[in-house]
Amino acid sequence: MCGVERKRRPLRRRLAALGVATLVALLAGELALRVWYEGVLGRERLYRYDPVTGWDNAADLNGVYLQGEDLVPVRLRTDGDGRPVYEAAPFRTGAPTVLLLGDSFVFGYYADAEASFAAELRRELAASGCAGGFVNHGVPSFGADQSYLRYRSLEDAPESRVVVFVMFENDYLDNDLYVSGTRDKPVLRPDESGRLVEVEGANPFDRVRDWCYLGHFSMFALGRLRQDRQTPLGDSRAIWRAIVSAWRDLAESRGDRLAVVYHHLPKPLSQGHEFEPEIAEHVHGLGLPYLHLNEADPISAEDLAADGWHWRAASQPRLGRSVAEWLLSRGDLFPPE
Repeated sequence: MCGVERKRRPLRRRLAALGVATLVALLAGELALRVWYEGVLGRERLYRYDPVTGWDNAADLNGVYLQGEDLVPVRLRTDGDGRPVYEAAPFRTGAPTVLLLGDSFVFGYYADAEASFAAELRRELAASGCAGGFVNHGVPSFGADQSYLRYRSLEDAPESRVVVFVMFENDYLDNDLYVSGTRDKPVLRPDESGRLVEVEGANPFDRVRDWCYLGHFSMFALGRLRQDRQTPLGDSRAIWRAIVSAWRDLAESRGDRLAVVYHHLPKPLSQGHEFEPEIAEHVHGLGLPYLHLNEADPISAEDLAADGWHWRAASQPRLGRSVAEWLLSRGDLFPPE
């Protein structure tokens, strides 16, 4: 028995030493990534895990942050729920609150918060005296499915709300994918009756990104690999139609008024204009207010050449004013008193 014990002790010591060395290596790697990402690159993680939509904006941001691969410095501020915070505005008590939903354009990517599309839309609505409040639920890289899930997760309100879903051309084409960027997204599909069902929820392992840099970059690499290899799951356009139909039904059941805004890159740069008639036909068929933003406020190739992308700072306020003008002209959204 003694001989057996003497053989086991060295093995246990070697395993313990291996465990300690592994832990030290992981801690050193974690520290090195933090120093490199925050100290050298000057970046911060602007998103966090969300069990409903897969991810959300980081909470309590307040400062200048670098966005996108271009590392554009922008001034951002979010509240404890990750919603963008703006300067005080004179909203009218008793008027409907406006909920804005969408992706990067709605959030205000590449623009300071007060110079964004949503900020200008908010100022115009407040100045009109027709709105009682404004909440921006936009999150970069969100698809139509995630915007719908975000709205579905909101509590009902005793007063009527105006819900504005602003969609880009990719929101019509990417509903059949299960990875967006490098993150897993919930999967929604219409069943045989056309009813929208959730067949896969958010990836709980993505929550490791919130507190561990090693986990964050590991999930990033895995997500990039899955994105490159993913196979479309079904008909994206059929999924989009089911999403918007379910959204209309939910809004009606809550007493909210839903409107849809569609925009895309100009003809030389994309095929977004080809999908517009299909989108308009379905939205109008549901009896929903619909705006083709490119028609109301064309985005030229010259704008893009000078601005990089249409959601950069120069074009966002103008587009915000155009959408505000359209919303306020709709008596079915803001009935005259």
